[in-house]
Amino acid sequence: MWRSLLILALALPASAATWFVELRDDAPARFRSELATKVVHQYSLAFNGVVVELSTKEAEEIRKLPSVVAVHRDHAIARFEPTVNDVVATDIVDARARVHASALPARGAGIVVAIIDSGIDATHPALRFAGGYDFAQNDPIPEDVDGHGTHVAGIIAANGADIVGVAPDATLLIYKVVHHDGDGKESSVVAALERAMDPNGDGDPSDHVDVVNLSLGWEAGSDSITARAVDRATAAGIVVVAAAGNIARTPAQIQAPAVAPTSIAVANAITELEVIRETSRGPTPGTLAFKPDIAALGENVVSTARGGGLTTKSGTSMSSPHVAGVAALLLELHPDWTPADVKAALVSTTRAMTSPPLARGAGFVDAQAAHEAKFFVDASGLSFGVNGAKSGTFDATRTFTITYRSQVPAAFTAIALGTPAGATITITPSTFSLVPGESRSVSVRLRTNNGELPFPADTLTGGAIRLQSAAGNVAVPWGLVRTARATVTYDGTIDSLFVSSATRTRLPYHYAPGAMEMYMAPGERWDFMVVSDDARLVIAEGVRVDDDARVELRAADASRTFTLDARNGEGVPLHTLEGHEVKVWMTLANSAIGSDLVTLGSVRDIHLSPHSSRVHFAPLEAWVAPSQAVVAMHPELSGAGGVLTETAYQHARLRWTSPRAVRATPQVAYRSGNFLSTIVFGNGLTANETMDVYLTSRTVSDAFAAISFAGERDSLALLRATEDGIVSSAERTVAPSAHRAANGSEIAIGRGAAHPFGLATYVGAFGESRVAEKHWSLFDAAGALVAHGTNEQPQIAPRYRYVAGNNVLRGELDITYGTQTNDLVAPTFTSLRVLDANGDIAERLDVDEAGVLRFSAADLDVANDYTSRAMRPERTRVSYRVHGTLAWIPLAVVIEGADNGSQATLGHIPSGDLYRVDLATATTTAAFIDLRIELEDAAGNKTIWSQTPVFAVGTVVMPPRRRAVH
Repeated sequence: MWRSLLILALALPASAATWFVELRDDAPARFRSELATKVVHQYSLAFNGVVVELSTKEAEEIRKLPSVVAVHRDHAIARFEPTVNDVVATDIVDARARVHASALPARGAGIVVAIIDSGIDATHPALRFAGGYDFAQNDPIPEDVDGHGTHVAGIIAANGADIVGVAPDATLLIYKVVHHDGDGKESSVVAALERAMDPNGDGDPSDHVDVVNLSLGWEAGSDSITARAVDRATAAGIVVVAAAGNIARTPAQIQAPAVAPTSIAVANAITELEVIRETSRGPTPGTLAFKPDIAALGENVVSTARGGGLTTKSGTSMSSPHVAGVAALLLELHPDWTPADVKAALVSTTRAMTSPPLARGAGFVDAQAAHEAKFFVDASGLSFGVNGAKSGTFDATRTFTITYRSQVPAAFTAIALGTPAGATITITPSTFSLVPGESRSVSVRLRTNNGELPFPADTLTGGAIRLQSAAGNVAVPWGLVRTARATVTYDGTIDSLFVSSATRTRLPYHYAPGAMEMYMAPGERWDFMVVSDDARLVIAEGVRVDDDARVELRAADASRTFTLDARNGEGVPLHTLEGHEVKVWMTLANSAIGSDLVTLGSVRDIHLSPHSSRVHFAPLEAWVAPSQAVVAMHPELSGAGGVLTETAYQHARLRWTSPRAVRATPQVAYRSGNFLSTIVFGNGLTANETMDVYLTSRTVSDAFAAISFAGERDSLALLRATEDGIVSSAERTVAPSAHRAANGSEIAIGRGAAHPFGLATYVGAFGESRVAEKHWSLFDAAGALVAHGTNEQPQIAPRYRYVAGNNVLRGELDITYGTQTNDLVAPTFTSLRVLDANGDIAERLDVDEAGVLRFSAADLDVANDYTSRAMRPERTRVSYRVHGTLAWIPLAVVIEGADNGSQATLGHIPSGDLYRVDLATATTTAAFIDLRIELEDAAGNKTIWSQTPVFAVGTVVMPPRRRAVH
């Protein structure tokens, strides 16, 4: 049976997604061999299974096989983004001094450290490594292309004239798992851990490395694949050190792989007394175990730079290798120590810090003290979890074990330090004696009066248990999260979770496929909405969160099914076409989330749970192909469900003249206060010269469907449908000067008439941005040349003259400035187009055709919200000439209206005065026609725009290009 299912699964269409397939110990060898056609990684030590390229449907089929324990998503990972500083080292950099290792008689000789990171610069004179592999790109050379791994390697084992690492004689193996952009996959990390457990790949892990450093991470819990792989590596005898993460001042944000119970999770210390705000706090997500374990310097750390020399970076990525280097020193000095011994020695001998225990762990690393350790505590600290209650009591007990390794017996007394008001600590036993080699379990009971226990600003509280003896002291910190926690569970896979109250939102931590958690002040009411990977939207409204709350959502709650059936221009259902994408526009009244876009991917059915009238959902479908784009907005989802069919579109064919293909990107546009905002709908597609665009004009919850186009020279910011056509407008309201293309019409983009907007921008007839390099000259009142340039802005003075020409548009802008120093902004065009007798944008008219020139112009106070100022419309002049001749012939100008105000009051940049010019007298003979338009404002600033040619009359051939006059 398993064989037939496997064949069926592998016959399905594959995608680029990768999945962990966890196998049973007795999985037959033939299973692995048949699966091998799609295997990316195979594991036997760090994980029992494989990573395979599968579609979602294939993963479901594989999950049914009897040899399969489970199928897990392969997560995207990232090396922790460090802060790059400009601090320059003036003395020899000694990383050993940062960890109090300068006096240790060890330099890491004979110890192998594996760095799982972005690779290494093998040419750096201060670094050497014994080998490695690039698991990110399946390459034997782990070349570092961004410098992160090189910096980490220098902290551990640099040995140069100007820098010494913590363990400069250690042997380095470099396993690259992230690309040049810092991203990679969890499966690569597990593959690197597998290689660290068996470097020569012979199946015998006895040659495993001694220490692993992981300065990377992602959201996951202690039961994740990588966390389990870390625990397996530790069990095999490897000390695994990991960066805790750089998530600012939020509880339970320790990231994988540092979340693994046996890892040594390292916080970022800015000094030996405190950690920096940006270091991730404990406890662990989900399980609430004590983390981080220890702190080390991570701010302004000078180390080796890619390309040679030194550079300075900050973050837990820099803290972790300090501890990894100390672990190498301890293993050289104590070759019989296990990973548990190394961890216990480190956390039992730290230097005291002022930061809360769940922020800094046991304390600041001290290599010398760890080497001389007599007391080995099996816990970095004690986590008492969460207490978010405002009243009542809290009562919990935790235990730890201390092992005494010295030559003479010792008597211990236990006392509680730093216990906050409202809390009581009871230690059992409070006194005891240990002989050399003996261990003792100690229990710690925390009881609180919640009415008296403060809620600290950073939500973390705690103290310490000190065990005092004549042989020395050891402190065990304890911590408590003093705020409410909400754990959202779902009996499926959570794709995303939206969390919002009336005043704020929360970013949840996704630590398991069906579980997320977040922390908030107790007593507030929150909305929770799960989006599952099978297009289910399940919402729980107004949930009051107190103490440690659980919000259980179920797939069955999404009882209403809506089937989307938008069609393209040929009537083909979009969901059957490659590139189909669905999003849902969500609006929550009386919620800080307001509106947002929910991504569902390519689905046909949306399953929605019941909800109140304050919650609104409207789906959007998009499909973009090389010659056609469809963006459909369906009506708001209501009722018990049903089929939503959409075939009513405004349609236009865009014809581009860009020398290269144009990228089309679906968007959703929505009104936000007085402005229009947009969200990219998808990645879009590069289109051919022509593209048919189909857009719905429906507006739902102030949102509507739109599409944008980006070309090499010409681009459309936002294309949207109205009831009477398609218009290009990215503003809240459509200006009266904007051209509405009639349904079914063809629009030439990047051709014909164009106009300057101000001094920097050129705009086409349909509102497209037109890129054209301009060459300008600036003259003073006497006509002397003051300055000239290409695209930069000139410095204007009264009575100056500015002349700019360009090759692409064959146009010349000539501006003469008036005498008023408080108004040196010339009138500008806000639209300009030639229309044929049908009202369509044209670049060619028939002989004797009654064509029309429409344009608008305004004097805009840009500094005052684009407020329009008084023009002198009576001085507006329009003239034409046959291209190639000199005489300009005047045309009659008619003012058809005005659109004045400000951008805030109108919802768009004012169009100013609206003009119409009949072109009948210019179309009597077949020829190319040039146009010139003159404007003047009340301050005496004059603008002349000449374009040569603008349109053709009859069947004439376009003349060759010639350079514009400057």
